[in-house]
Amino acid sequence: MKRLAYLLTQLAEEASEVSLITLKAQQFGLAERYNQGPTNAERIQEELTDLVTLVDMLNDEFGTTFQLNPCDVKRAKVDHWYEYSLRCHAFIDGHDIAVDTPAEKVVEI
Repeated sequence: MKRLAYLLTQLAEEASEVSLITLKAQQFGLAERYNQGPTNAERIQEELTDLVTLVDMLNDEFGTTFQLNPCDVKRAKVDHWYEYSLRCHAFIDGHDIAVDTPAEKVVEI
């Protein structure tokens, strides 16, 4: 496998790891620790760092110009779809139970 293909594969793998731990944090909460390991919030940070490192490696080694800058357009889209999800009753009482409630206190959804 050529280096570019390898790094792109690693980038995809890291993106899926960010997705996985984010879903776990949604399910169990940001403060949850599995087997006394890091919290889900800490694990998200670790995976995001790995993802950014791969982007940086691609930029350095292959001259790609992937930017990691926050985008106001994306923020507006996220806010729009959050409001829509509230109207669809995707959250209980208008708040996110995964963030606001420890996992052991959530008894029903």
